[in-house]
Amino acid sequence: MGLFRKKQPVEYATLSLNMRLQPNARVAYYEDNIDKVLKRQKIGEVEGGGTEFTKEEGPLSCDVNINYFKDKEQELVELVQKFPMAKGSKLFLGEEGDKEYSVGTLEGLAIYLNGTDLGQEVYDSCDINFVVSELIKLIGEDMATFSFWTGDKETSLYFYGSNYERMKTAIESFVLTYPLCQKCRIEQLV
Repeated sequence: MGLFRKKQPVEYATLSLNMRLQPNARVAYYEDNIDKVLKRQKIGEVEGGGTEFTKEEGPLSCDVNINYFKDKEQELVELVQKFPMAKGSKLFLGEEGDKEYSVGTLEGLAIYLNGTDLGQEVYDSCDINFVVSELIKLIGEDMATFSFWTGDKETSLYFYGSNYERMKTAIESFVLTYPLCQKCRIEQLV
């Protein structure tokens, strides 16, 4: 808390991300980057965060906790609104979340790869890392962030970009032809 040694009034904020991010992705994409800008602009600093998980579905949403100088509230709101995040994300200001701002413009696409019902030769001969790299390449500039979850029956790949339909269209032919994508589901994250 080196930034807060000054005797200025400090407030608390929570950035609630409507995104299915692993903790390391939350830290890399949001906590670290927001913290750097907050400190550089002397607005505040990130105090940590968390990810809501279930065993069945993996990451559901995440939070980033922020301490900021009370007189820098508007700067904080403007800064957070510049970060790419999913629609439905919110910035809550104050200990009780007294003020709420809707943030985020990205749309989410999830592809759920079947982990149990394909032939063993498919699992042996195909590479999930190849699938991820191809999908990222095909989605291209539309993609802003990516995360994943490996469950008991499925591996979930989460992509966030500017337009769900464009992302879906970009990957359809690959998904239809690559063996590891058989019996997969593609859904829009809302």
